[in-house]
Amino acid sequence: MSLRVAGDRWLVGFEVRIDVPVNAECLESADSENPSFDAIRKAVGEKVTYCYEKSRQFIQETEKDQVFKGLKERFLETTLTYFSSAEFPRNIILSRYQEVRGISKPWSRQ
Repeated sequence: MSLRVAGDRWLVGFEVRIDVPVNAECLESADSENPSFDAIRKAVGEKVTYCYEKSRQFIQETEKDQVFKGLKERFLETTLTYFSSAEFPRNIILSRYQEVRGISKPWSRQ
């Protein structure tokens, strides 16, 4: 997504959305301390969506395509291994479940 903001200046945005279906197979490797599949499905629904957004502001028109390409390449370099992991669906589902239930994460700020 790119939007002209003033003259030859642009807001360059990059957004990724990955839908992960909530199914029992994704959660099979979850340990016994995790809630049941039914509890998770009831809380988060049939799918969870991973969202990532990054933007750069006031980019020259001549540089906007290169900036977008850089945002995309950086995203792929830093996340492709994680998304390719068999653990990704389980992790994103459990993370969303904790979010919905209001369970704080030890690394998050209160």
